[in-house]
Amino acid sequence: MAICARTIKEGINAKDTDVVCLAVVDSTNNEAKRWIEGGFKGSALIAAERQTAGRGRQGKSFFSGCPEGIYMTAVLPITPKDPAAVTIAAAVAAAKAAEEVAGVYPRLKWVNDIFWGGKKAGGILCEAKDGFIIVGIGINCEASEKAFPHELRGIAGGLPLNGAARERIISEIYNNLRYYLDADFSKTIEEYRARSTMGGKTVRFLRNGEFITAFVKGIGDDGALIVETGDGETERLTSGEVVIVENLYG
Repeated sequence: MAICARTIKEGINAKDTDVVCLAVVDSTNNEAKRWIEGGFKGSALIAAERQTAGRGRQGKSFFSGCPEGIYMTAVLPITPKDPAAVTIAAAVAAAKAAEEVAGVYPRLKWVNDIFWGGKKAGGILCEAKDGFIIVGIGINCEASEKAFPHELRGIAGGLPLNGAARERIISEIYNNLRYYLDADFSKTIEEYRARSTMGGKTVRFLRNGEFITAFVKGIGDDGALIVETGDGETERLTSGEVVIVENLYG
């Protein structure tokens, strides 16, 4: 059943939010940018049944063709002090909504991936434009392995909904996002750590054109990933991509 804008809006605490649901769009983040370029001034939530050009961080594509997927973007006229904190807040918002509404407990891979059953079920892409933040959240739901392109099978997965309506999850993600963006970041980061799948993992990351292997020591109060390299040095990663060497469980 198609998602309903009216039902989503009824579940949103901030009633001044414009809500639109689209059957198909290139990406909800792109649609948000078009709204802003067209002179939009308020807060909005844009959701779609399917994206033809879903995007992730660093220009990567994000498959978003599951019939029961959640593909949404929050458009908020604010300029956060720390843009990286928006991704942390969005990750917690999405995970907590799944917990509250569907009774499932996804894990979070630093910094913007949502995992379920050891597979990537969703991701987050935060962008800024003309005084707005654009927070895109994509979660594939109720998807069998055959739903994904061949190259993603065994890697990508779907989050179970357990009969929960997607509208309720979308509304709660938005409510949670607004809450955590206003909350003290120390609370948000504690929520993020509690759901992190990074503890004790060995990871690989790119530094100056060279892949470095390191052990994860934790997540800092500012959201940085704290790692220890093979030579005993401690580094704080504030951006970039990390690959977990061991298998993920969660």
